[in-house]
Amino acid sequence: MNLYVQLLGVSRLLLCPCFAVAVLLSAVATSVSAQSLRGTVTDADTREAIPFAIITAISAESNHNNNTVFSAQSDMAGAFDMEALPAAVYRVAVRCIGYQPDTLTLTLPALAPLYIALQPASFQLAVPVLISATRANHFTPMAYTYVGRAELDKNNTGVDVPYLLQSIPAAVVSSDAGAGIGYTALRIRGADATRTNVTINGVPLNDSESQAVYWVDLPDFASSVQGIQVQRGVGTSTNGANAFGATINLESNRFADTAFAWINVGGGSFDTRKAAAQVGTGLLRQRWALQARLSAIQSGGFIDRATSDLRSFHISAAYNNLKKNHSLYFHLFSGHEITYQAWYGVPLDILQSGNRTYNPAGFINDSTFYEQQEDNYRQTHYQLHWNHQPLHQDKWSFSATLHYTHGGGYYEEYRPQDDVERYGVAPFVVGDTTITVADIVRRRHLSNDFYGFIGSAVYQQQQHRFILGAALNQYLGVHFGTLVWGQYIGNYLLPAARYYENDALKNDYNAFVKYYFTFKDKLTFFADAQLRAVYYDYLGFDANLLPLQQAAHLFFFNPKGGVVWNMGEGKQCYASVARASHEPNRNDFVAAPPQQQPISEQLTDYEAGYRWSRGGARFQGNVYYMYFKNQLALNGGINDVGEYTRVNIPRSYRVGIELEAALPLHRYWFWNGNIAWSRNKALEFDEVVDAFLPPDYNQKVHLHYQNTDLALSPAVVAYSELLFKPHFATSIQTEISWISKYVSRQYLDNTQNKNADLAQQIENIPTAQRFIAPAWVNDMRLRMILTNSKVFRQMAFTLQLRNLLNARYEANGYTFRYIAEDASAAPALYESVYLFPQAGRNVLLGMEWRF
Repeated sequence: MNLYVQLLGVSRLLLCPCFAVAVLLSAVATSVSAQSLRGTVTDADTREAIPFAIITAISAESNHNNNTVFSAQSDMAGAFDMEALPAAVYRVAVRCIGYQPDTLTLTLPALAPLYIALQPASFQLAVPVLISATRANHFTPMAYTYVGRAELDKNNTGVDVPYLLQSIPAAVVSSDAGAGIGYTALRIRGADATRTNVTINGVPLNDSESQAVYWVDLPDFASSVQGIQVQRGVGTSTNGANAFGATINLESNRFADTAFAWINVGGGSFDTRKAAAQVGTGLLRQRWALQARLSAIQSGGFIDRATSDLRSFHISAAYNNLKKNHSLYFHLFSGHEITYQAWYGVPLDILQSGNRTYNPAGFINDSTFYEQQEDNYRQTHYQLHWNHQPLHQDKWSFSATLHYTHGGGYYEEYRPQDDVERYGVAPFVVGDTTITVADIVRRRHLSNDFYGFIGSAVYQQQQHRFILGAALNQYLGVHFGTLVWGQYIGNYLLPAARYYENDALKNDYNAFVKYYFTFKDKLTFFADAQLRAVYYDYLGFDANLLPLQQAAHLFFFNPKGGVVWNMGEGKQCYASVARASHEPNRNDFVAAPPQQQPISEQLTDYEAGYRWSRGGARFQGNVYYMYFKNQLALNGGINDVGEYTRVNIPRSYRVGIELEAALPLHRYWFWNGNIAWSRNKALEFDEVVDAFLPPDYNQKVHLHYQNTDLALSPAVVAYSELLFKPHFATSIQTEISWISKYVSRQYLDNTQNKNADLAQQIENIPTAQRFIAPAWVNDMRLRMILTNSKVFRQMAFTLQLRNLLNARYEANGYTFRYIAEDASAAPALYESVYLFPQAGRNVLLGMEWRF
């Protein structure tokens, strides 16, 4: 039945009207005459496609009777095609905003397609050494995807970064507020944010303790990003914790060589509003440049009261000495978010009753909710990058980075009839009543500092390429709680009192070396080895609930290796094997007593694939097998202080196939898409169910499972985008897209909705839905760009019609269960399921001007 549902979902994706039109157009696509000029435009640094480049051709023969100017525009794969050109010698010019123009002379008929590499229109070193040292490239035997500036701009209407990456193979996105603004999440190959390594300009972004990435802390950061590379699987060695599902590398905008200004405004459903502005000086005195951005985003959210009030800025400066061939870059960026809490989800019974927007956060009574049930946090980043290439030689290049991040804030919540002893207050008497519980408003605070040094060096000579990297980072965190309000303010509950406080220290040191060896331009051998040491000092609890200072010393060795076979004509095969290790997070350590410390996870990742590209078409197929030892997962149990705990699953695996393709279907039509099939299994899993039954009301039921699906790991994820790009004039670029996304069933825990031998424990077994149903969502996007106006360099208009078919679906959730007596004093199983519904049909609009 599950397979049937998955195939049905995929068939819906493939048989949607736009996909059918795409196939039909592909079948009737016209052939190209011998006097055609076709080719591909790419970025000289990243080798990624450049869309919307303008290509013009005019006869170079003085006596040629036909002086017609022929023109074309590159599509999303960077491909262009001019038809019906007379045989002659032509001058060809290529230009695109953000790149230096290029010209060449050629004779038609041409023997082969053109491959044109444009240099970025910036004065800085092509790609900073630190970024290139941690990125994959076409010589790397691993699967990766690059999302460039043009692709980001098309979707950047205020939504968080995960929604700009939902076209990545095997990617699943979700939003607590249901509309893509506020707290959002991204999982790739079933791996959540704690297992996804994220860096900005090579500096780790993941929180050192929780290991998560909170994109809401950097609202509209995509407006400051030149491009994003996503490596799937273990990926290459980088800074920060190892990746267990993906590595995401963000590169800040490069410095333009001319002055510019940029304004972006937008809005849409759920009272969403966005305003942003950016300015740049261009190159000053051939050495200096400044850029700055300021953004504000507000949204009411799809879920009740799930409001977001987001502010951010980014200031950057550059000094470039071309004579000495070194550069210095400074980045200061900050974000401040105030969001009403929506992270509880919607209870399943309320969702099934038809209320898809219910939010239990801040509940006081059926008609009243606490207004200040908010999350309030500010995060500020400082980065100083130095790049140098010694004069009179091009073998060595170096980089060094100093970075510092400060974060601070709290979340506030209303707690009805909470135990006062939890806040260090003994029961007290008011009148004739002994008070043991009271309505409380509390804040839980976090203040942290993360700083360090990162260095790298690259050596390249003919077929040899060495990359060396090292990082020394330290994290200091302080956690504390305060009381804001209580029913009995005065001598009993003091608003300024800290009812708990603890700190943490984490040192993270790593070093890696990568080596590429190319043999006769056909075979490239890749080797990568990383050493990483972690020291974590924190406050936990012992078996008697007493605070206990603890420390963990961890050491990891992570080797990787592979080979790439360059088969010519745009074809490559590759294979690799990689090892990764991942330490437990703060909750794993804090929740466990000293005698039950969690074990680090280990992953061995086998990958093999094939890449092909020619003209506007490309294809990539990748297969993988990821074998985990001691993977950490929730097992349903709680520790001595009542917190849910994760335990090590001895053996588990993920195996899958990922296919990507991009096809020019016709002169004005283009299609790209991907599909990922996977099987994600826990070979053995032990669940603990609490049983509140006599005589002691503190029993445990242990259930054993074999070969069950891993939680939140869909077997099928598919993406399709059909583009129609009519050609009106070289100064007008128009694109209409139909986008479809399918995600198959996702289980909320590792039991695969099986009750194992639970029927032998109790008779009443409810049939709760502990899974997320398959989802098929369709969007439409209209984008128009006008260039070369007398008033502005470029004006762009974007209209997004999201969830156009008004699908009712959920994208995330969680569950827990326990056994207790029912009304007749008989044992019964109670299951709690919370899901995160996503918005139905909604609209986002954006307009931007570049001067």
